[in-house]
Amino acid sequence: MEFSDLYSLQEGLDREIHQKHETNYRKTMSRRILAFIIELGEFANETRCFKYWSLKGPSKKECILEEYVDALHFLLSLGLAIGYERSTSFKVEVTTKDLSEAILGCYEQALYFKNNISFSAYRKLFESFLAIALLLDFKEEEIKSAYYQKNQVNHQRQAENY
Repeated sequence: MEFSDLYSLQEGLDREIHQKHETNYRKTMSRRILAFIIELGEFANETRCFKYWSLKGPSKKECILEEYVDALHFLLSLGLAIGYERSTSFKVEVTTKDLSEAILGCYEQALYFKNNISFSAYRKLFESFLAIALLLDFKEEEIKSAYYQKNQVNHQRQAENY
């Protein structure tokens, strides 16, 4: 999977946010990591994969995908913050078929990245995030399409002082 075009779009959104809120990547690194973790949790909540006590099924695929790309926005932003090579493609391997385990693995990678900020830790985090998409059978093009739509919404929110 290759996301260089998304990094460029994210950079534009980040630049707009930085200017409007007088901040930068360095000042907001911990908050970006936390935002990614929170968005990943919101995504998990829509899948309902961990709700063993409930018979209610997951939300509609579109809703789940929207939450996934909310997390993707922050993941791309983290890559930009550390100067990660945008043209890198990711080869993703699914190591578990259990969605709850895959999400927990992504949380672990996020915390590892927080404590060991490096290109290799970021790559592992991104790959664990993409493995979740494969488990849900999200295709690269539908992830990108959902990202484009949400990116426009995020620009509009900035214009409206969200």
